[in-house]
Amino acid sequence: MKAGFSVALPIIRKGLHDLHGRHAHTHHLAINVLQAFQIRSPWTQLSALLAPAPALRGKTILEALKSGETERAIAMAASFGEQAA
Repeated sequence: MKAGFSVALPIIRKGLHDLHGRHAHTHHLAINVLQAFQIRSPWTQLSALLAPAPALRGKTILEALKSGETERAIAMAASFGEQAA
């Protein structure tokens, strides 16, 4: 596991576990989201996970994952930081 994942991974897994209750699935999903980020700063990733996103109709990436919008949430994580590139 990459060092930067240690900041956001437990938060994502906890948020998703509350909904799904399946440890292996939530761990895999959390890793997929974190790997989708172009930005490698764990604190920036965490900020992006918890900030409302207009592209997700005001939901956070974590809220989108909880509501089953997995592909949209991962796409949002992947696009985060493109405006700065």
